[in-house]
Amino acid sequence: MLKRIPSILISISFVLLLLYPLHIFAQETQDLSWPLKEKEVEILLGIIRNNPLSTAQSNLFFTSLSSSDPNAPRETGAVVLVKQAILKKQLNYWFKDVPREFSKKFLKAALGVGLTIATQGSYGAQNIINQIEKLTIKKANEYALNWFLQNEIKVGSGKAKYNFSSYKGNPKTINIQYIIVYHPINQTHGKIVVEFYSKEPIEPPVGTSPNALGRPMDNPNANSWPWDRWLENERQKDNDGKLEPFIVRVKGYVKKDTWGNFEWDKSKSEPVVEVDFDKPVPEIEQSDIILRTSEKEMKKNYLVKKILNPLFERINATKGPAFEKFKKIKEIAEDLINKIKNFSTSFKLGAQIAQNSLPLSKSPPPALPLSPKPNPYKYK
Repeated sequence: MLKRIPSILISISFVLLLLYPLHIFAQETQDLSWPLKEKEVEILLGIIRNNPLSTAQSNLFFTSLSSSDPNAPRETGAVVLVKQAILKKQLNYWFKDVPREFSKKFLKAALGVGLTIATQGSYGAQNIINQIEKLTIKKANEYALNWFLQNEIKVGSGKAKYNFSSYKGNPKTINIQYIIVYHPINQTHGKIVVEFYSKEPIEPPVGTSPNALGRPMDNPNANSWPWDRWLENERQKDNDGKLEPFIVRVKGYVKKDTWGNFEWDKSKSEPVVEVDFDKPVPEIEQSDIILRTSEKEMKKNYLVKKILNPLFERINATKGPAFEKFKKIKEIAEDLINKIKNFSTSFKLGAQIAQNSLPLSKSPPPALPLSPKPNPYKYK
């Protein structure tokens, strides 16, 4: 048993020593990708939940009690459902790797969220969306992804889920898809536009009194919204007892603190919450996104299958005195070094060639017959 220890230690040492630079290279490559990272999305959703959603929830709640506006109660319900879904942390992030391709449905939704706002109307987003519909899926992706890169726009998307008991006592689950568009102003400041989608009518939860629990506007067990006012108005409309499909939109300026975490930049303006029941709700799904296999995963699979497994098979098959074993392992290790060197060189070259052929380059996007008129909508 003791005679086998040196061979195992030597082989493991060589493997760790040689894999470490490859891991660093893969990590650096992944850091250059344009989607928002999962951690960034979690932080942005966190500050959105804390404020302005909780603030909007409180304001809408008391507006519902003090006015006859029939929209205020259901707007409160929409905000509550989005906020509670984030608060419950039942979140799914869709961009685990750099996406290879999007459906046209997703591209149109992403462009509609924030591209015009992010560029202050220098492009007509609706014109781009209309033209994308006429392109092939390959050309549509080429145009949109180059647009993201040229304008330094980052996108994140996923789904938030919330389980609750409805006001009728029925168990319900609401799935809220989201798209986040982030446009940097400089290295530490930027603008975000986020849309949350509830595409199916939902039987909402019972509302909790704002005085029933401590910090009720930000409590996972407190749905503070005037559900009785909503139900009264509902019976005068379609009377199906369900909250209609909605879009909750959040816009604002953000900055990064000392540790690189996002926080609201209120020196520019307060973040804004908008609730929309009148526009068609985009139907985006995780299946609208085809992910590219990451370089890190490709390297891992190749090394395990082609190099490490044969290496350990040869080590285990080595027989004879300790000196002969050591000599054989030294030969195997030298062979391993050469293989990994060749692998690393060819992989970098292959990655460079592939990168030059992908639609993710910063070359100008394909020309589209766009209207030169700027969009009059200005970011608040």
